[in-house]
Amino acid sequence: MTATVRQHAINQGLLKEPVTLLALSLGGMVAWEWLLTHPKEVEGAVLVNTSFANLSPFYQRLRWQSYGHFARILLQTHVHRRELAILQLVCNGRELDESRTAEWLQIQTQRPVSLKNSFRQIFAAANYKPGADRPKQPILLLNSRGDRLVAPACTEAIQKKWRLELFTHPWAGHDLSLDDGVWLAQRLKNWSDAQSISSI
Repeated sequence: MTATVRQHAINQGLLKEPVTLLALSLGGMVAWEWLLTHPKEVEGAVLVNTSFANLSPFYQRLRWQSYGHFARILLQTHVHRRELAILQLVCNGRELDESRTAEWLQIQTQRPVSLKNSFRQIFAAANYKPGADRPKQPILLLNSRGDRLVAPACTEAIQKKWRLELFTHPWAGHDLSLDDGVWLAQRLKNWSDAQSISSI
């Protein structure tokens, strides 16, 4: 996955100078691997609600309380209902459900994600175990106290292992960027200014 994302970035001409990555969940694992394998390409990363298999148990990485909801999503054949159910699992704010569901439905129609690929992503996330070395670049961790998909303790385990900077949102769900984009943007700006990182 890291190689694929990196190749897309190369194809789009985005790696002419070092980049800063903003990554959510499985994306955080991809970003961590990128930081380690191609350190000259990435000057820093912000990882949101992510987890590693060798630091947190499976029932925290996919919270046991969400198993029933998750199974119903996988079995849902009506695409609109499935996208709404996913949104309601990963976000805690309900006021924009209909407009966001319509947007997600459009994305799913244009770039459909098959059930097979969904399981591949789950398998990849479940098995990602980085080594003992941490990337040398600056890393900011963010998590959400109200995350019903991945326990906030998973990001805290990464923070404790490598003594990284961590900020916790008090009520947002797994998709912090949708629930409180302003809070996220402020954390990014503060961190970027402190690190003297050129752009995110």
